[in-house]
Amino acid sequence: MAEPKYKEIAAQARKRRDEALPTKYKLSQSSLRNLPRNVTSIPQQHLSAAEFEIVDSKAEHILFKIREKRWSALEVTEAFCKAAAIAHQLVKLPLPVLLHCGNLARDSRTDALSVWSPIFLNCLRESK
Repeated sequence: MAEPKYKEIAAQARKRRDEALPTKYKLSQSSLRNLPRNVTSIPQQHLSAAEFEIVDSKAEHILFKIREKRWSALEVTEAFCKAAAIAHQLVKLPLPVLLHCGNLARDSRTDALSVWSPIFLNCLRESK
């Protein structure tokens, strides 16, 4: 009996998702084998201490750290992109990956904050 069509479609979608993940965010195959039922502790194992602090912070704390120039907007964006990539791999849903972190400007003279939306910048002004 032929494999059901939906399984073929799901396999193609997972392949596209996996190909879209930036290599630097891919978990090893050994990390993805025999996953526990509750995977909520796994991202911390694959994020640096600084990345985990960022993604585990409340929005107000992130804004404060950026405003005080302790974190750059680029660091914050990278941390959240990496966490999202890990989640995509752990959940195994065949959803498209919307990570364009590899395309972020790396110009050390210009922080990514300068190109963020006016709404974000207003939040920074209001939190002073």
